[in-house]
Amino acid sequence: MNTLYPFIAIEGIDGAGKTSVRNILIKLFENINITPFIVGQHSWLNVDISRQIINIRENRYGCTPEDILLSYALDKNLHSTYNIKNACRQTVVIADRYIYSDAVYHQVLYQIPVSTTMSLHKTLCTIEPDIILFIEVDPSIAYSRLLKRSQRIQHYGRLAKLEPIQEVYNNYFKSHIDSKNSTFINFINENENIFDRVSTEIWPHILKKIKALNNKF
Repeated sequence: MNTLYPFIAIEGIDGAGKTSVRNILIKLFENINITPFIVGQHSWLNVDISRQIINIRENRYGCTPEDILLSYALDKNLHSTYNIKNACRQTVVIADRYIYSDAVYHQVLYQIPVSTTMSLHKTLCTIEPDIILFIEVDPSIAYSRLLKRSQRIQHYGRLAKLEPIQEVYNNYFKSHIDSKNSTFINFINENENIFDRVSTEIWPHILKKIKALNNKF
């Protein structure tokens, strides 16, 4: 992707602390006069696809694995083409979840192999992130965080699902990340006060990528 600013995708199970890390990064970017463009997991650019995704997320009715695979992949492709790529010409883009979440969660929840999801994105030419930031955490810690946040936990946020989801994440990232395409950062987040660690373990890698893309820095 030929842009002036990096695209950062933050990945991890529910309760990993992705939002906390993202908010720290926003402060660090603002310290160097960059206001990041924050995007969520979905584009919501197509009404029919969006309606299908909502129904899948809420477990409202049965969909075939093919329906799930295609609706999520097409939405991500729209997201990358019309939201992310354009924004990266102006500023840093941070996504709270991206194609890897779909691949990992869908293998556990719907028995869609990770390789199937990733192959489809390759066919669709979905944009890859410049930086993949994987927030790793013990699933039991993540689950306790979710309980503190809300008593209503989605089916994919229960401990029985978080454990295999974490395992699939670990297996995929250890085996399939191609460092030629994306900088991969693995950050373990099992403590509350993480500002200093984000500043020393994550931030230098991001600054290096920014300087490689944009000679203003």
